[in-house]
Amino acid sequence: DFFLSGDLATVAEQRFRKALEISEELVAEHPNVPKFVASQADILFKLAETLRRAGNATDAQGLLRRSLDLQSSLARRFPNVLGYTIKTTRLEFELARLLREKGEESAARSLLESSTSRLEELMQKKPPKWPIDWILGLHYSELTSLLRDMNDPEAAETVESRARQIGVQIPMHPPHRHRRH
Repeated sequence: DFFLSGDLATVAEQRFRKALEISEELVAEHPNVPKFVASQADILFKLAETLRRAGNATDAQGLLRRSLDLQSSLARRFPNVLGYTIKTTRLEFELARLLREKGEESAARSLLESSTSRLEELMQKKPPKWPIDWILGLHYSELTSLLRDMNDPEAAETVESRARQIGVQIPMHPPHRHRRH
């Protein structure tokens, strides 16, 4: 896994925190402008990733949850804007990976199952210009790997079978992850 060196991580964190401060003011002044809210969710995600890569998983988790809350609210308010729903599933995926790294497998499983189900529904609609099958494949891959790590090979096989049934390619399984201590 890639980790930012101390100086780069500090600079990146400072810049994202400043961007977040500006974004929070903008959203406070214009709460009904969805692009401002979406931008804030993106800044929170980037700050969370910076902190995660610098080894601060706890703060990263809180920021990811805030980002997911904002993005989820956009997806609910604007159900016809597919990008909001897809970004929500990406944030769920990233939060699930972080939870998995922290040893919170049950919470990670719940998030992955929820986002996978939502992506399956989107897949049935076959939206143009969106690689739903590829995104869903990544979710299936992470979920099957997690289920195997949780010693539930039957559930993993069920997920793989479901992927085959709807015609989604699962990328090469990620290696088993070791928890950080």
